Amino acid sequence: MIFLQRIFHRNLPIKIMAILTAIILWFYVMNEQNPAIEATITREVQLVNVPEGAVVSLEKDKVQLKVRALRSFFVSTGTNEFRAQIDAEDLPEGHNMEKVEVILPHGFELLEVDPPELKVVVDSVVKRTVGVSIVTTGNPADGVTLASVSGDMQQAELVGPRSKVRQVTKVIAYVPLTGHDKDFTQRVPMLPVDKEGRVIDDVTATPTVLTVDVQLARGLSKKIVTVSPAIVGRLPEGYVLDKVTISPAKIEIAGRKEVIDRIQSIATHDIDLSDIEPEELKKGSHTVNVMLRQTPDVVVIDRMVKVDISLKKKTER
Repeated sequence: MIFLQRIFHRNLPIKIMAILTAIILWFYVMNEQNPAIEATITREVQLVNVPEGAVVSLEKDKVQLKVRALRSFFVSTGTNEFRAQIDAEDLPEGHNMEKVEVILPHGFELLEVDPPELKVVVDSVVKRTVGVSIVTTGNPADGVTLASVSGDMQQAELVGPRSKVRQVTKVIAYVPLTGHDKDFTQRVPMLPVDKEGRVIDDVTATPTVLTVDVQLARGLSKKIVTVSPAIVGRLPEGYVLDKVTISPAKIEIAGRKEVIDRIQSIATHDIDLSDIEPEELKKGSHTVNVMLRQTPDVVVIDRMVKVDISLKKKTER
C-alpha cells in the first residue's frame, strides 16, 4: 500500500500537467478534426394512426430538415434514421393544417423544418351508384356498320374518398371496333370520369370490368340528329328557367334507311325541375347526366348526355 502511494505521489505535478495537456489536446482534436456541422436532409412525411374507414392524404409529402451534429455522427448515421411524421388520429374530415413531428437519431439537433406544417386531407370512404356509358372507338371493317352495343349492366357502384367520388359523373367503358367484321363479345375496364371526361384516381368502380356484346351489320344507314331535352316539373316560386344546354347537342344514329329518315331528334328521359337542390337554385345552375330514350330499330351508341340548366330569379314588376 505504501509502495502504491509512493508511485502516485512521485512526480505528481508532472502527472497533473500531462493529464491537463491530454484533455486540451482531446478538445482540440474534437473541434478541429471532428467539428459540429450543419446539413439539410429531405425526408418523406409518413402518416401514422390513420383511422379505419378513412382515406388520409397529404397535399405535399416531403419536408427539409436542417440539423446539426458532429461530423462523426453524420458519417455513421444513415438518412433513413431521420423520420418525419404526422399523427392522423382524431383529425376531422376535410382540410387540416398539421405540425410535422420530427424524430432524430442520437446526437443530432434540429434547427429547422421546412415547411413546419402540411395540409392533411381527411376523407371518409363512401359508396355511390352512377350510370355506365359505353363508348366505341375506331371503325369496323369496310362495309360494316355498328348495329348495336350493350353491356351486362347499366349502373356501377363507386367506392372511394368522398371528395373524389363526388367528382365522378359517370363510368365509361371504351370498346375498340377497329378491324372487326363480325359480332364479338369483349370485357373492358370501367373508368370513373368527371364531367370533363378525366379519369378520377383513387375511385374504384365495382365491378371493375364490363362485358360488352357488339353486333355488326351490313347495309345500315347513318344519320346525325339533334338531342331534345324532356323537361318536366315546376321550379319553386320565384325562379324561372333561363337556358338549357345539351352536350352533345347532336348524335349519330344508325338503322334501316326507311326508319331513320323519319327521325329528326332523339329525346332524353324526363328531367324533373322539382328535383333541383336549394344550393343549385342559389347558384343558378343545375347539371344532370341523363339517358336518351330507346327508339325501336334505331342504334344509338352512347346514350348518355349532359344537360346544363341555367336558372334565374323571377323579376317582380
